[in-house]
Amino acid sequence: MPAHVGRDGVAACDHDGDPPGGRGRASSDGRVQTSQRARDGRRDSVTVSLVTGANRGIGLEVCRQLAQCGHDVLLGARSPEAAERAAAEAGATPLRLDVTSSADIERAAAEIGHLDVLVNNAAITYDTWQRASTADLSVVREAAETNLYGPWRLTQALLPLLRRSGRGRIVNVSSGVASLTGMGGGTPSPTTRPGRR
Repeated sequence: MPAHVGRDGVAACDHDGDPPGGRGRASSDGRVQTSQRARDGRRDSVTVSLVTGANRGIGLEVCRQLAQCGHDVLLGARSPEAAERAAAEAGATPLRLDVTSSADIERAAAEIGHLDVLVNNAAITYDTWQRASTADLSVVREAAETNLYGPWRLTQALLPLLRRSGRGRIVNVSSGVASLTGMGGGTPSPTTRPGRR
């Protein structure tokens, strides 16, 4: 049951309001255990969505709305504890996923099995008021790893699953921070999120 996100950021379901199916959970080592309905191979009747950086804010709300639309939602977060709490609140399956960790990305790609929607939401911000000439480049590098390279690597790793689904979708979430219109003498945050506008 696909959902479409309108300009107001609210998801609209493409179904008659049927309640969502059973939710999954993660094992103690972070492995994904999807709902019984998905494990039984009835994937044509369920849309599986992964949302990164979803333990709070926009990501958590996207998870809630997709779950209300009947999706089996994988809620990705760096902290397993935060993922568990947020997933319980959103009706989703928690997934320990740090987009800067190649090991986490490889594990997720190997264990998910089926995926229809990837929402790249994970991001961090840093003090963009710093001058470019004196900025702490380790902080800028961390933002680039999280905001640019992490979603890029994750998308590459999950692309075979999305293609196999026959209805795969990738959603890249961004904000005004990535706008090129406000660039001044500070550190250029848009360089850590190009293409995500």
